[in-house]
Amino acid sequence: MGKKRGAPEDEGKASRKKHKVESAPGTAAKEEVEDKPVVNPHQDQVFRFMDLPGELRNRIYEYAAEYAYRCFPPIFARKKNIKPRRAPTEHTALRLPHIGLTQANSQMRSEFRPMWLSTHKIPLAAMESYLKAFFPPAKSKASPEARERLNGQFSTSNALRVWIRKSEINDVDITKLIRHALRFPDASITFHALSDGEPEILASLQDLLSNKTDRWINGLRGKKIKQVRLHFIPGRSPCLEVQVNDRFATKWMREDWMNKWMAPGTTTSQWDRQKPEGYDESLGLGEVAKVWRITFVVAYS
Repeated sequence: MGKKRGAPEDEGKASRKKHKVESAPGTAAKEEVEDKPVVNPHQDQVFRFMDLPGELRNRIYEYAAEYAYRCFPPIFARKKNIKPRRAPTEHTALRLPHIGLTQANSQMRSEFRPMWLSTHKIPLAAMESYLKAFFPPAKSKASPEARERLNGQFSTSNALRVWIRKSEINDVDITKLIRHALRFPDASITFHALSDGEPEILASLQDLLSNKTDRWINGLRGKKIKQVRLHFIPGRSPCLEVQVNDRFATKWMREDWMNKWMAPGTTTSQWDRQKPEGYDESLGLGEVAKVWRITFVVAYS
């Protein structure tokens, strides 16, 4: 008699071979079935976040906002006309904490976005592009439904932290920020800086945003004031430049503008010699003028 054939070498290892299952008495003949890996029945199910009660969703939003407030990444303004050397990758791209919760669906966006926006800390030099992206105004031809939907993404009492870096506030346009404060009068806008930040600079900018003088507000809303720019050069007095639309510029503003093109050696006091006494105070800028030299120039374009 020949020798019995030995068992295959891979016997005992996991396999997906077909094997026969004995059928119970009185049932059909044996059938072949295939081994299948055990699958967790809950593995591929999606968690239905929106089915949670509103109280639980709000609690989750609060945890997410608290983390975003503490861990909001530093942002640096990109210099104009300078292209980055390489495109941002998955590891180098700026990641805003929990931004995904604002983009999942419209309901979650309306619930969490106002709270999430209050966690942001934006440098003053990047404020113009930030407000354009996250607080766009409604278009003039937008329907009432579209306006209501847009306004539902904001909170009238939102908070915004503005980061001041002295190296970035030379020739910075802050008009959009001032108009943002007028658009949301109940919003909390605060200025912050590192240890080298001068407290009087921060306090004067706070006074500028808090200015509710009618003459100043009407100038901004009526497009009389085209731009408000900051100039901060080390070793010189900080300058706040108010650009007035050509149609509304007074005679002394035009003469004062021409004085700036005088021969070298002209002092800053000579630049502003045409400004009427008490003019800054009439615009509610008296406290600001104690820190910033305020000049008025004509915007001809």
